[in-house]
Amino acid sequence: MNVLIRTCAISALIVLACSVGAIANAVDVDPYPIQAGEPVTVQYDPAGRVFDGAPAVLLHYGFNAWNPTIAPDVPMTWNATLSVWEATITAQLSATQMDMVFTDGLGVWDNNEGADWHSYVLGQAAELWSIDGALDADAVLVADNGGRQLYAGVRGTTLYVAAPGAANGNDHFIFVSDSPGGLAPAPWDKGGVVAQWSAYIGNEVDNGFSGWFDVTGATEVNTGVWLEGTIDLQAEFGGLPSQLFFAAAAYPTGDGASLNASLQIPASLNGNGNLEAAEYAGVSVSSLLVGCFPLDLDADCDFDSDDFAVFAG
Repeated sequence: MNVLIRTCAISALIVLACSVGAIANAVDVDPYPIQAGEPVTVQYDPAGRVFDGAPAVLLHYGFNAWNPTIAPDVPMTWNATLSVWEATITAQLSATQMDMVFTDGLGVWDNNEGADWHSYVLGQAAELWSIDGALDADAVLVADNGGRQLYAGVRGTTLYVAAPGAANGNDHFIFVSDSPGGLAPAPWDKGGVVAQWSAYIGNEVDNGFSGWFDVTGATEVNTGVWLEGTIDLQAEFGGLPSQLFFAAAAYPTGDGASLNASLQIPASLNGNGNLEAAEYAGVSVSSLLVGCFPLDLDADCDFDSDDFAVFAG
């Protein structure tokens, strides 16, 4: 048999610590650890328990602290060689924990004296940024100008940025750079100059268009109350830079229009109609790292032994 799991219902992180160890409480899973999206066989040893000698046993199971609970219950098969009941199910792609109890379907339960059984699950499909024109809750505030805010975040190698969408006759832009360069003509035939960017999002107020420009690799973009988008830092910079710089700018919609200094994020330093290198917000990438799910402790958008090492540390 595989490594039997210990019971631990205090928290998901404690489950990680308690799952690995010696035989306990009559339940085994194979493979161990369970892999998200893959079959797993649950074995239940009824010896000395309420279902010792029972003619039938069902597996009642769920994921992520019983959210969700899966129905209907799964009939288990008696393995006479091992003297255990067995059932094989598939772990959900989003699962970080599998939860189990056993029943005869007639109102009798073995729930480990109320503690249930739990085992962690590895290899989840990453839950990345939601690009829908609404600010993602996990984004990090990087700059503010009188309540106008600029956000960013990094999951794995994916950078997320968000700032207010185009409005009130102004086209809006979000500039991203690993090191703002010399002054270059503003994009879209706007007036003035902008410290050279690596990539930028433009959002036109008249028709609602939004898109990435001067970008390498996969991108997403959308606009609503918020102009938001993602780029792949690996493709853009060859890896995660130690620092990134951000600026948001607004220009009246016509060609040659001058930068609206009052709407810059961060706030303009001199109001001269140009966006200079010193007017970008510089932040360390480490401060922007956001996990893809609660147990993604190293923020690389998977759940594996590296996350357990962070927890153990």
